[in-house]
Amino acid sequence: MPKSGDDGRDAGHALRNISRQPNRFLLGSVGFELDKNGMVALVPGSGRAMPFDAQGSRLGELLANDPLIDRFLNIPSKENGLDIEGLAVNASTVFLGLRGPVLRGWAVVLQLDLESVEKGLLEPQPLTQKGRRYLRHLLNLDGLGVRDLCVLDNDLLVLAGPTMDLDGPVRLFRWRNALKAAIDACVDGTALEVIFDIPWGFRTEHAEGIALYRATDQAEPRLLVVYDSPAKSRLHQGRYFEADLFSLG
Repeated sequence: MPKSGDDGRDAGHALRNISRQPNRFLLGSVGFELDKNGMVALVPGSGRAMPFDAQGSRLGELLANDPLIDRFLNIPSKENGLDIEGLAVNASTVFLGLRGPVLRGWAVVLQLDLESVEKGLLEPQPLTQKGRRYLRHLLNLDGLGVRDLCVLDNDLLVLAGPTMDLDGPVRLFRWRNALKAAIDACVDGTALEVIFDIPWGFRTEHAEGIALYRATDQAEPRLLVVYDSPAKSRLHQGRYFEADLFSLG
């Protein structure tokens, strides 16, 4: 990124450089269990991932042949390049919500069926008649990209926000019967419902993650929302921080 005091040449050079970091190509999972003390512990040897290295991944290889996404693979992630921020899992089915690219106002969710092919490795299985190993769903999120995904019954809750480095708007959608998708879908109208907007601030309070919270005395779950660049009022001397709970109505 350009620094304060850079001249035009230095700023241009900084913006041309693209840093590739191996951890950004990782798509995998690890297992957890409760130990004898009731604490959450990592299950030894449970790590699994799609193949990746410092330059790319198996998923990138597949998307390099996608006529809609291929041209965005060498664009920086926060400039409408490929940027995976949403993740939801249902058995072996994995949904990947893309913050970018947003295609003429339509957001993208990829659907994979991941299976272990050998120790520690995951491989997406064919999902179309032509053998394509993912489904590509286009969602009308009012021009926003996907920030997170969450399973609710047979639906997906979709947290949507700006693709670029901008403040708000931030909006929660409900994609009806998303878990039953068996072909590429173009999703708007009756299948996609706006639940509510989430407050945001100037360079602060950017909703970044969602999960369901079920209290023992309540039948219906509420939505837990956590924030990137949280307001100082949420931080309590490093001891804990505050998140928000919203009713799903």
